[in-house]
Amino acid sequence: VSQVNENTFEVLFSVEQVITEDKDKETISSSFHVVVHIDESDNMVIIKNPTMSKKPQKSDYQPKQLESDHTV
Repeated sequence: VSQVNENTFEVLFSVEQVITEDKDKETISSSFHVVVHIDESDNMVIIKNPTMSKKPQKSDYQPKQLESDHTV
């Protein structure tokens, strides 16, 4: 979720589905993007229909280890 402005948010979400045909099962994962607006009554309104999006990936960000200078 990322905030576009005070009352509008972009939402990226993923859906996993298990499709079964006879004895075969297949899991399919899809990602979608929507834009949601929150009105004066705190109702959430989808203002952009879901569109397919690229599947989010885990970040490879690694925080640096803090190095102590051995002082108090």
